Amino acid sequence: MSTSVEKITQEVERLTPEEQQLLLVKLTSMLEENLDADIKQEWLRVAKRRLEEIRNGEVELISGEEVMREAKARLE
Repeated sequence: MSTSVEKITQEVERLTPEEQQLLLVKLTSMLEENLDADIKQEWLRVAKRRLEEIRNGEVELISGEEVMREAKARLE
């Protein structure tokens, strides 16, 4: 553990349980925001790749109506 993290940990240990809980909520929120950004970037990469596959004729497009017909047929 780095010196900075150790110092922060010591400070956190001096907080009241309520303050520690608030800090935990804030830290978790920050991590989720970063994760959300990473997920959005990954979805953007996937969308761009799939668009290229469509443009290059590498995949066959299926209409939404056909997808629903096939899904219903499989569930029956």
